[in-house]
Amino acid sequence: MNIFRKTLDWMKNLLLTLQVWIVRLQQKNWVSYHATKLIRKSQVRSQIKIIESIANKWSEWMHPTRWRSSLFIAICFVIFPQIISLLIFAVDLIPSQAISFLDKEFFSTLWQVFASIIGISFVIIVFLTEYSQSKGYTRRAFPIYAAETSMIFTIMTGLLTLMSMGITLALLGSHLRESNWVSGISLGNFALFFINLILTLILYVKTYQLLSPEYFRTILVKYHRRKILESVSKEFYKRLKQNLAIQFIQKLGIETSILRSENKKRISIKIQNDLSESLLVDDINLELIKLASKNAQKLKKEILKEQFVFSGLPGQNISLEYPEIASVVPELNQRKVLYPLQGAIRTKRRGLSAPKTTSDDLLINRDLISEAINAGQSENVKTSLDLYIETIDAFLASLRNFGHRFTPELAEREDGWLNRWDILEAVYSEFRSLIEEAIKSNNAEIIHEFVSFPIRVMNKALEYRDHLTFQKFVNMYPRIYILSKQFITNNQLANQIANRCGFLMAEFVNFQLEYRFKEKNLFEDDAKEFLAYAEHVLTVFSQLAKYQIDILDFTQYKLSIGAIQRMLQDFIERHNDYHMYILEVEYQNGNEIQKQEIESQIHREKALNSLIEKTQNTKKCALFGLGTWVCHLLDAEKISANDFLKLIQPLIGTFENLNQLTESYSFSLMMEERHRFNWSSWEMDEWPEDAYASGKGGAIHFSSWFSFFYTYLALMLTPENPDSIPQIKPLHHIKGTLDSTTNTIKYFSDNKKWETALEQLGNFKLRAQILVDALNAGYAQQLEINESELAQTPINNDKVKEFFEELEETWRNSGLMRDIYTVYGRYLSFEREMPPQKITPIRIYQHIPKGIFLEQSEIGYPNWGESFGRSLAQTEDRYLITFFDQLLQLSATKDTFDEIISQNISLLKSKSFIPIVLYGHELHRYFFESKNYQPRWKINKVDQQSMRKFDGLYNETVVLRAPIKPKSVVIYDPSKFGNLKQYKVDKDKPDFPLLLSVKEISAEQAQKYIKTPFTDPETGLALSEEAMSRKVQQNVELTILQLIDIGDINSNAGVVINFDKETLVSKTTRKKTSNKKTKSAS
Repeated sequence: MNIFRKTLDWMKNLLLTLQVWIVRLQQKNWVSYHATKLIRKSQVRSQIKIIESIANKWSEWMHPTRWRSSLFIAICFVIFPQIISLLIFAVDLIPSQAISFLDKEFFSTLWQVFASIIGISFVIIVFLTEYSQSKGYTRRAFPIYAAETSMIFTIMTGLLTLMSMGITLALLGSHLRESNWVSGISLGNFALFFINLILTLILYVKTYQLLSPEYFRTILVKYHRRKILESVSKEFYKRLKQNLAIQFIQKLGIETSILRSENKKRISIKIQNDLSESLLVDDINLELIKLASKNAQKLKKEILKEQFVFSGLPGQNISLEYPEIASVVPELNQRKVLYPLQGAIRTKRRGLSAPKTTSDDLLINRDLISEAINAGQSENVKTSLDLYIETIDAFLASLRNFGHRFTPELAEREDGWLNRWDILEAVYSEFRSLIEEAIKSNNAEIIHEFVSFPIRVMNKALEYRDHLTFQKFVNMYPRIYILSKQFITNNQLANQIANRCGFLMAEFVNFQLEYRFKEKNLFEDDAKEFLAYAEHVLTVFSQLAKYQIDILDFTQYKLSIGAIQRMLQDFIERHNDYHMYILEVEYQNGNEIQKQEIESQIHREKALNSLIEKTQNTKKCALFGLGTWVCHLLDAEKISANDFLKLIQPLIGTFENLNQLTESYSFSLMMEERHRFNWSSWEMDEWPEDAYASGKGGAIHFSSWFSFFYTYLALMLTPENPDSIPQIKPLHHIKGTLDSTTNTIKYFSDNKKWETALEQLGNFKLRAQILVDALNAGYAQQLEINESELAQTPINNDKVKEFFEELEETWRNSGLMRDIYTVYGRYLSFEREMPPQKITPIRIYQHIPKGIFLEQSEIGYPNWGESFGRSLAQTEDRYLITFFDQLLQLSATKDTFDEIISQNISLLKSKSFIPIVLYGHELHRYFFESKNYQPRWKINKVDQQSMRKFDGLYNETVVLRAPIKPKSVVIYDPSKFGNLKQYKVDKDKPDFPLLLSVKEISAEQAQKYIKTPFTDPETGLALSEEAMSRKVQQNVELTILQLIDIGDINSNAGVVINFDKETLVSKTTRKKTSNKKTKSAS
């Protein structure tokens, strides 16, 4: 039997091995196949000329790293003329007398001349090349020079020709000189001599061209762009393979991860046991992963997500320390799962085939810039920075070649840790590292070149509509500003550079972006993208102004605030409400053809106005954050009151009145994209150095500081005239504004550090009172608006249905007595019948918030259906317990607790009853102390153990804690006591077992519920009858009805035992009392 089983297992393993092998052979099963297809579809096809394409390919072959290609072509090039010559003489196309001059003496002279030309030429060329190139260019000059001039090919061809001519010379001196084939070889070498002269001439010409720096830079950039395209292609290919693999694997229900498993419950699957070096996952076989998933599903018939994690994604490093490609639970650790997974991975050696992380040319360029900075050579710095610009241009062009660019959304989601664009990161990191060195040089021309560099990149990014590159380099300006203040010793130059940082960004927005906004047919999507550029510049300006606040650079701070306030002002003024009004008038007065055109303009204008409003709010939010930071610094006593007043003054003009200020305050608090301003990092910079490691940093309080700036500025804008209370527009969150302002006013008045700032306001107390009154008036208006809207908004039927379903489910799962009757088979449902006699229904009637049943509500109402379901179940239990009054009623004393319960259980059992015990909550300790009682955690299994409130067994009798009298026990047989009958509530309505209704309260109905005097239940203030009516209409009438009765009651089926509270004392209490008496007696 064992032999048969082993044979069967061997056959299964063989079949699995063959299956994996066959699947691996099919190229379409690998993710690289699908990635290549998608790249070919997405790649923009450019019409490259055939000659240019051949030239590029020839240049690749001529590169020094591919010298074997040059050697092979040179050998073919030398042999080919010989073969042609032999064929010519073989068919007697040329008579031997025609080449009689090719004798030994002639060939000897020719060979010497050619050897001299070759030797001298190569020496001169190498000397000129080395002489013309600087040290930094030497490493990259030779490969480019060799590739562009085909120098290696020319050298190899010349040397091979010399060898061939030498052999021919030897043959001409031998007895074979009269042979036709020797004549043919002589003719071929003669032709090769002239060909080599032409090649040498071309080498001379190319060499002299490359001696020109401009021409060499042109060739260098062309060579550089090819390498960048290659790098972008590799990154695209890698990302596409990763995305396709993740999508495919997750569809199979398998979790993917780029990190090794830390779950100790799962077993790691290694690619192989004897891994000798680190590898890189190059490709994965999708069909084999599918096979492994299918086999795993058969072994464990449930969702695999938590139990099967695949980490061997393309591009993933498989190190010697962590050679894991997947992790599975122990049940899946079988060959039918492991073998397909291991076969699904195709690796490559990381050192040989992995893409380069940075370009060697850029590293050399960095060295050149550093040397030029130290030498004070501004022209060389500019030339080298131009190469960075060309690199950025080539990178963006390569992205466009693949039909890709980074929109604002894609730029925000770009993960710079796991997937990086190597070329972009190289330029960014190298330029960032060079900025400090350039500024420390204190060379004005060099510093200006570096300051202008980010704006040049920004213009390139705008040209290609790329946001990732734009965001990286515009973020450089705050760093340049700080470094200029730290390291430039010449104050005039330092101020120039500081001013130029803000000026260049403002110029970009107000000229470059404004020019694009002036396009006649500006689409909404285009405007949205251009505004995204402006908004990011706004965030950088905010960071720049923050640094200026920190070092109290008042001059530059005012300029930055002014730049933010004026940003896109022309564009905003061109698209205002008046322009919309003009279009609407033209639409009314135009004919049908004109109306169609104007209608599209109106639609476009509305979209632009919406975007402008968002941008305006973002501008005010940025300024609000800066004002908040200034107030925080005063409150933290990091600046003086005089400095505070200087810093706060430029911000006042941003907000013309209290309405604008209050709206900006509300928007700043609720802004979804507030993270873009990095306010949290401003606060975190103040934490101690060990805050992050020790957890001493605390919470982020920036949002709470908003009220400082709002309150102070609001007090400035509030007139000192009690008869003229300013109007504040009602806002949804005005109640929060009122509360925070009231608290902040009290905080200001109680803290001396605000005393000097408050003195500038004049009559602080009067202004504060007027401001609070204005906010109260606005809140009253908003409350009225909210109440009116809520009263007029119809309830949502889906919400009502959801509420009822939640209520009914909770009611069914909460009641104890209904559960008992159901378990013992005594629940009777009369779904279509009314009760035979009149029964008082169980009824819940209540006014509850209308917002529960609205589709959208500002206030959340979680679990209200559950709450009413439990309430209904409790009401039902209390009603059903009243029927126990028909049982025999007994009283017990402290000495008979166990005895009387045991007697009554035995008595009922003797009468063929199967009793259960219900007890009130104050008797729990007495059951627990009884020797006859067995708690639920000590019980193996009983049928009633799943019942609600199951507490244990007393003499093998089920014990339940029930909502009866606290010191009562009911012992009865629920299977013979009576039947719980559920009837239909309304014969005309289908609802069963509950009749539930939600009704809105009309204005007429509200009059019935209004009590006099009319006062607000929250504030206690007098209200008008209309206001009180609105408050009533904020609710709805909820009615819940059900009809139940207990029929066929058998009063002999149980007994109720009431324990007197004076006589009932637990054993524990009795012991404590006796101990006290003993101590007292002694």
